[in-house]
Amino acid sequence: MVPRALIRRATAGDVPAIVDLLHRAYEEYRDRLDPPSGAHRESRASVSDLRNREAALVAEQDRRIVGCVFYAFSEDDLGRVCYMHRLAVLPESRHQGLGSQLVLGAEAEAAQARVDRIDLGVRIPLVDNHRFYFALDYRIVDARAHEGYDLPTFYLMRKWRNGERRPLRTIRVVPHDPA
Repeated sequence: MVPRALIRRATAGDVPAIVDLLHRAYEEYRDRLDPPSGAHRESRASVSDLRNREAALVAEQDRRIVGCVFYAFSEDDLGRVCYMHRLAVLPESRHQGLGSQLVLGAEAEAAQARVDRIDLGVRIPLVDNHRFYFALDYRIVDARAHEGYDLPTFYLMRKWRNGERRPLRTIRVVPHDPA
């Protein structure tokens, strides 16, 4: 039987466990990604700063943090957006639905914040991660490059609130301007 998980807001006291979680969860990606994942460089100070600037949820089983996700709200030309990142689940706690529960928790908070969409980045080589998000109705909308790279290194994935599908661009027909 799979132990039940409590999904809750991360607190300052959770920071050491989140650092350990990120290091352990992202270890399988070490030396597989170019540019390397920043998760390996996270420290108590960097995670504490991140938690102070953004929202974070943790998954807790038997009083132990086994998963987390960070997310932040902002506005751009398409409306209000939630950017989700650093989704992580300990390897021994995977395949129990914790990642999905964390994403759904962040989505619920995004709905309360009345966002128009949720965006996230997924490295191009991580096909299993693409499948995970596809199953949650996220779609690839762009291929982008990390700073300093000429070729795309990650996909921007998006989910519109309430399943709404919007075009990637707005096309406006205007009268001819000879200038």
